[in-house]
Amino acid sequence: MSRGHPDDFRKTIEELKKPSGIKNGKNWLDHGGEQAQKIDEILLTGATKQEIAQDLIQIGLSKRDIQTTMHRVQRHIDHLRKEEHKLPLKQDKNGVWRFDIEFQGENESNETLNTRNFKKKNYYPTKKDFEEACHVLKNFGQEIPVDTILDQIETALRITGIILSENWRAVTRKNIENIWSN
Repeated sequence: MSRGHPDDFRKTIEELKKPSGIKNGKNWLDHGGEQAQKIDEILLTGATKQEIAQDLIQIGLSKRDIQTTMHRVQRHIDHLRKEEHKLPLKQDKNGVWRFDIEFQGENESNETLNTRNFKKKNYYPTKKDFEEACHVLKNFGQEIPVDTILDQIETALRITGIILSENWRAVTRKNIENIWSN
């Protein structure tokens, strides 16, 4: 992991506004490892530790079991929050971790930043996206098919300019069936 820099907060705000990707093998936080880069990227939009770990395993960035990978994710979150980076991260009541963009740094304006207004790459829908889709489809009937919910999520997010991850449907289907619908 890198040592971080005093302007990491500003760079993270810029990354939320306009994703820069990987340059010279490193991301905006100067992380060069693929796992660290992917965790940073996912934290821009938010996910649970389990979702992040599942994604790392699914795309081949971790060969470990889910519990070990979740521990790795937690260590990285701690690194971002407590070490030289000192970035504000928050965990919501659903266990979703993300950069706390409502945090006002010393040099930041009073304007509250809303991640929905920024173009995201490789986004995975959240429970909130699921709930919003269900609300829109509430007149559909008692039992809304999962594919209909996924279609609604996709439509709503694409309108906002969010670019969904390649495997978002499979990951979101699992979340709906195993976590969010319970």
